[in-house]
Amino acid sequence: KLLLNFNTKLTACLFVYEMSEQQPELSDVDKVIALLNQVQSSQDTQLKLTSLKKVRELIIRKDPSLLDNFLEEVISFLGDSSSHVKQLVISFLEEACMKDPKTIIQVVPSIPFMLEDSDLHVVKRIIRCLSQLYKIAIKYVASIKRADERIQELWETITETKNQTIELIDSENDGVRTFAIKFLEVLFLAHSKRTHSSEIPTGTETDISLEKIPPGHPILKISSLREDAGISINKLLFLVTSPSITSTNLMVCIASLTTIARQRPGQLLTVIQSFELLFANLPPNFTRAQVSSVRKLLKMQCLTLYRHHCAVEYKSQISTLLTGLGATPYELSRYAPRPPPEISKHKSRQELANKAANQAAGDKDETEGDMDTETPEIRRVIEAVELTAEDIRPLLSNPDIVTDIVICSLKRLPEKMPSSFRDVYTPIESAGTEAQVRQLAKLLANQMTARGIGVGAEKLELSHSLNEQQKTDTRNRKRTYEEYLTEKQTTELAWQAKQSKDGTKSHTESKQPINILSTLLGSGQYSPQGGERLPPMGPPLPPSMQLHGEDSTMDTQQDFDSKSSKRKCVIPKPKQIKQFKLSDITITHMDDATKEKLMIQSIKRIFEADENSLRGESSRGRVKLIINLITNYGGVLRDALRQFIVEDLRARIELALAWLYQEYVIAQGYIREDDPRTDYEQYDACLCGLLQALKDKLEPRDRLFSKLLLEAPRITENALVIVRQYCQDEARVSIGIGTLKELILSRPSSSGVYLQNLLELTTHDKEEVRKQAVSVTKALYTRESLQPLIEVSYP
Repeated sequence: KLLLNFNTKLTACLFVYEMSEQQPELSDVDKVIALLNQVQSSQDTQLKLTSLKKVRELIIRKDPSLLDNFLEEVISFLGDSSSHVKQLVISFLEEACMKDPKTIIQVVPSIPFMLEDSDLHVVKRIIRCLSQLYKIAIKYVASIKRADERIQELWETITETKNQTIELIDSENDGVRTFAIKFLEVLFLAHSKRTHSSEIPTGTETDISLEKIPPGHPILKISSLREDAGISINKLLFLVTSPSITSTNLMVCIASLTTIARQRPGQLLTVIQSFELLFANLPPNFTRAQVSSVRKLLKMQCLTLYRHHCAVEYKSQISTLLTGLGATPYELSRYAPRPPPEISKHKSRQELANKAANQAAGDKDETEGDMDTETPEIRRVIEAVELTAEDIRPLLSNPDIVTDIVICSLKRLPEKMPSSFRDVYTPIESAGTEAQVRQLAKLLANQMTARGIGVGAEKLELSHSLNEQQKTDTRNRKRTYEEYLTEKQTTELAWQAKQSKDGTKSHTESKQPINILSTLLGSGQYSPQGGERLPPMGPPLPPSMQLHGEDSTMDTQQDFDSKSSKRKCVIPKPKQIKQFKLSDITITHMDDATKEKLMIQSIKRIFEADENSLRGESSRGRVKLIINLITNYGGVLRDALRQFIVEDLRARIELALAWLYQEYVIAQGYIREDDPRTDYEQYDACLCGLLQALKDKLEPRDRLFSKLLLEAPRITENALVIVRQYCQDEARVSIGIGTLKELILSRPSSSGVYLQNLLELTTHDKEEVRKQAVSVTKALYTRESLQPLIEVSYP
């Protein structure tokens, strides 16, 4: 019988194996079709994502020849309702174009539609994808010698998409602006020439640049590409000097400009000068932490530029800026400009400097051979700046004049050093040196020429020509400053009224006209009341001034404006980005009941975030936030916290202990030294409230009551009363008396008080309480240190 069963099972197994051998395996095409059908028919987002990932593996990484057959089907999923599906499809299309550049013709038409998507995550992902696709598209179009209608439509769509992306610089979302800034960086690098001195990052050696585009191309016009490059860097320079830019966008702009300067040494001087202006004119709305972060990043990026072998001729200028940012002499020597490999044999510094200058001049000649963008207006501005700087520099070396400037500026200084200034101030180690004086003169000359004053502006009659440019470039900033000044004056009037009411001395000095020289010397003014920085009085430099220097090779904004009528797509000027202010949407006057209600609602929302804080590994920070709010504001918040802890005593005992210890350190005066508590009122209320809640809620055998008592930093008299009540309960007597025993043994300084309470229970009228107390007392009597105390009570 057993043999028969074995034969039957063996026959069945052989039959299944033969059937599986006869069934053919599905081909890659059939698998892709099945997966795409599954994505089309399914409503489960996770299943769609899994199927699309499998499709990507089969098509992109296993058999790229399937792209032509299924690319349109994959593109159709861009209309899916799930943003995760859209982002995965965008990633698929990016990899497809990198694998086969010809697919760019089918992919590009869908990008403008995705840039208008309502989901910001999709918009960010498509901009990041476009940064790669744009380089692929230019490279592909440049390889076409005879352009047909399809290639012409492709380039028109790319140009439209490019303009649409640049307009997102004005987006209200900070993240979208960040990706748009990175796109401007890609645009400039693709539309400018590499030189022998360019530092090319690993993996970008094959990226497109202007010298790889053949002259006379039927579609790609080199002059038009240069204009786009000038527009992109002008926008970056405009953002860096904008007073309303956010700290995140500013840091991205700094990184992008550094990348441009490293890969296009012709823009090195322009970037250095923009960093000098930024260092002297940080946005006034930044917090101390933001200012510190920006300065730290600016220092690191300047050190990177300082190490570039083309920075030899700008060494003094960069080193002075780095010294102002807090760089040490060791850092300056460590990051000193490195010679390129081909001239490392030159040992003397003079030979190295000459070689670098000659190489930079050669790079300039190569670039200017095709790009002559330095207009007569730019030359006049550069000459005016140089003349003004040469006129100012001897004056700054005169101690009497410098002393007069300082004395005039002292009238506007506050009585106490503002914390915002103290946190970011770094001593200038090179103060008074020729390099530092030269840099200061150059900064003053830039700002004076921008306002049409100074020797250079007078000699070259730039006052009138710069007037209209200044009005156009500073309209947004002027409006921002006027709004800020109106708000500041209102605040000062309110402060003066308050000070007069309190009988204190108020600031009544009228605002005097701001001296031009003292304004230019500072990075902004400080109000005498709170040390808050006012925005700089001088407007930002026009783009024509920001793109100056011998190595400049880009068109200016003015040139673009004069030629923009000939272009199909005109890129509008960036709009003013209005900084978010909480005070604009906050109700300043509320009754006590409303305030109390909002406080309770806000603290309860923090209570309910306990699970999220555990997942995000921020539980400790959440507990600290809750405890600080409760101990600082108290009142109904203490009741709310006590109720929250009672709802789940075992899970929230750590929160209860943290609260208890915070009340204790406040009572001891460790935190608030100016107003220490000595009566332990709040600590006693907190401890007794928690003990009473534990007594009412816990099971008789639960030792959580004992845990809280043993870990409490101090046992008050009211807490001892609750402990006695706990011991007198026959259901809890074992836990209560056991807790008293632990207190006697673990706290010798107060053991007499706890022992006296235990001895009183030995004569209790309840037999179980009396029995437990006598048993613990006999056990304690074996300890020599406790025998005298017990014998005193029982002579």
